[in-house]
Amino acid sequence: MAEWKNKRTGDVELVPRGVTPGFDTNPGKLRVESAYRLLTDKLEGAPAMIAQVAIRDVVNGRLFDDWFHSEFPKGEFPVLRLSDEAAQAIGARHRVAAINSGISWKQREKHPELKIEDYRILPELGEHPDFIVRQKATDGKGERVAVIRSSGKTYMAVVRAEKSGQATFVVSFRRSRDIDVQRLLRDGTVLYRKQGG
Repeated sequence: MAEWKNKRTGDVELVPRGVTPGFDTNPGKLRVESAYRLLTDKLEGAPAMIAQVAIRDVVNGRLFDDWFHSEFPKGEFPVLRLSDEAAQAIGARHRVAAINSGISWKQREKHPELKIEDYRILPELGEHPDFIVRQKATDGKGERVAVIRSSGKTYMAVVRAEKSGQATFVVSFRRSRDIDVQRLLRDGTVLYRKQGG
């Protein structure tokens, strides 16, 4: 390895001796990851209703199908849009929440029973939740919101903002039991409850 100084930024990094910086990365991988990030950013800048419809379309389309079934999903995929109140409650500057590759792997391990059809419910959780509940994170990393929807089956997505507030992620998604929902409603702060819910 050899040190290389970026003349533009002044940063010094280690690169393999004889390899020009930039040639030690996979441009195809970076292009895919950048495309998903760009999609998330574009959805973030769109009016709420347009963003919600677009998220529903991409999650129900081939793009999400390819990402979900990839052996090694790359980057992050936008899956729901939080209400302004829910985003504010967790200090998120971005309303559009994504699942990233690390969370995707965790989900596959912890919830193998969930199929792509289950994940296609996520945009609906953002658009038409039955409850949104703010809760303290059990790992001490600030606060998060649980977005819950019951329509035959009860689903819960837990959403957290990065410390910087610059990105928002679904950190957990699962089917939930009524007893778990009742406990969450009792222990957390209810930000939204659907009328009649």
